[in-house]
Parts: sequence; C-alpha cells; structure tokens
Amino acid sequence: MFDYIKLNQGLPFFEPKKRHAILVNNYGYSGYSRHELHTRGNLRIYDMESILSGKVTFGDGSENYGFWPMVLSDCFGKIMRSYKEHRRDLKYEPVIKIFPDENVPVRLSDSAKKLSTIASKDSLTFVYLMSHGNDGSISLGNLDVKYKDILDLFDDVLGKKTILITACHSGSLIRELCTREKREDYVLITSSRSNEKATNCGDDDVDRLIWDVIHDRKKLSDIDFTSGLMSGLFKDQTPQIFGYFDVQL
Repeated sequence: MFDYIKLNQGLPFFEPKKRHAILVNNYGYSGYSRHELHTRGNLRIYDMESILSGKVTFGDGSENYGFWPMVLSDCFGKIMRSYKEHRRDLKYEPVIKIFPDENVPVRLSDSAKKLSTIASKDSLTFVYLMSHGNDGSISLGNLDVKYKDILDLFDDVLGKKTILITACHSGSLIRELCTREKREDYVLITSSRSNEKATNCGDDDVDRLIWDVIHDRKKLSDIDFTSGLMSGLFKDQTPQIFGYFDVQL
C-alpha cells in the first residue's frame, strides 16, 4: 500500500482571504455534554478553537460544571495571548463546534450549508472530524455516513478545503477523493491508512502535531510523518496527508 506521509513538492500555494472552520467531536455518545471534559474529544475541540479564533466559548450550561470553565479559561489564556501575538492575521470566522450531545449529522449538514452562503473562491475551510470509522465511511451520531457524502457536502462550499479526520480506516477518504471532479480543492489529513484501526494515543499525537503546525504558522508542506513513524510515535497506525495545494493553516 502506498503511503502519503508528505505532500508532493511544488504544489500551488493558496493564500486565503477568509478562513472558516467546523470542529466535530463524535467520539462520545448521544447525551454526553459538551461541558464534560473527560468525554473523549471535547478538550481537543476547545483547544483547537482557541488557536484558530483566539477565544474559547463554553456555551449555556457551563456554570453547572463548577470550576472547569474557570480552569480552562486560565489554561487557554496563554494560547490566546500567543494567538494575539502570532496569528491575529490568520483568524478563522466562524468556528463552528459540534458535540456528541447534538444531532451531529444534521448539525454538520446545516453548518456546511451555512458556510456555502459566506465562503468565496478565496476562502479556506478547515474541517476537523473526530469519530469512529470503517473503510469508506465515518460515524456521525448513530449513522454510518459514506465519505462520498461528506465530500458532496463540502463540494458546495466555495474555495479550498482542508479536512482532518481522526478515525479508524480514515485513509479511505483519500481513495474517495481521487475519484472526484473537484479533488483539486482539497487537502486531506487522516490519522490512519484505509486498512488500519486508530488508537486513542495515536490520534492524540496526530492532533497535537497539527495543532503545533497551526500554532507555529507552518505550511501543510512542512508536515512530514516520517520521523514520527520511525520513532514509533504513532503506535500502530500510519497518518496520511494528501492533496492538491499548499496553505498556511
């Protein structure tokens, strides 16, 4: 099996005038609150929101979870100060967050439609999906959604798209993209090959690597999974990156 562990060299560099993001945690189960930080994936959502937008919003009901919002606001203070110093010119607006206590498939569809009304050919849309997956599909809520349908959603959003997926068999999204008419609008990052399962630790390592790329204002072409694979960082999975343009997230 061919591995995509680094983008091809010499890809056209895209300089977006607008940036939008959708962050989806579907690791948990229906009914888990967005404020329960032990729920797998919730902390990643807030962590990513802070570096993309320079703020963290916990939403209504966070006061019922005691000290967590206060603790997190303090922890994220350093990130938000770093954002103001280093990333103010790369702000994402809006940053839409979707949690396990929502109707995830409907919210994702509605969010893509919302972005389709504001995105332009100069827009970059960053989509981060955390979930469980099979070869050719990803779990959204209680549904098994084909990657074809995910790409159908975002084909209607103008501009370039970067999709990050941490899920078992997520590399099968690359296979689907290669068949698409609008494939040149995408860069895909997946936490595993199409024939591999993903682990909690391995997905966390991929998440942290991408977060660092964003924080440090690096380009997607700076990502090289080789060293992590050689050192055993990603355990029993092989992250992939594949696409048709370069960009600074």
